This record gives sequence, C-alpha cells and structure tokens, in this order.
Amino acid sequence: MDFARMKTTSDTDYFLKKLWDIKAKREDKVPKGYYSVKDFAKRWGVVQTTAMINVRQLVSGGALKKIKLRRFDGKRIVMVNYYG
Repeated sequence: MDFARMKTTSDTDYFLKKLWDIKAKREDKVPKGYYSVKDFAKRWGVVQTTAMINVRQLVSGGALKKIKLRRFDGKRIVMVNYYG
C-alpha cells in the first residue's frame, strides 16, 4: 500500500473498499492435491511440528511445491501455506 498517497478521505475510502472486496471473497479455493501441514499431520499420524519438519524437507528437496492462500477465520484474513 502506498500510505503516502492517503492524504484525503477519498484515498482512505478507496483502501477500505479494496479491503472489503477482499473480505467479500472470503477465502481462496484450495487447488486439488494441495494440503496444509495440519492435513499432513492427520494423514501421517504425527504431531504438526513433525509434519512441518518433514514438509520443509520435501519442499527443499523439490518433491513438494508451496503456495500461500488467503483464509478467513471469522475475524481476519490470514495467509496459510499449502503444499502439493
């Protein structure tokens, strides 16, 4: 965001409108074949910390690709990593 531009009310209204447009979309769709660390932990039967260590090794080895998607948790929009 270019906060230096926000000198008038119309500029702040513009950014608020953009924010509400993002919130109206709620969240991004997860592509088929992509899973979160929590999903991997459930599938592998391990805790999330162990799953995260294993996923990071797979990403650094080139076996998995990492993407970030917007998720709406009811109060705010958060970016969540998905791997596939």
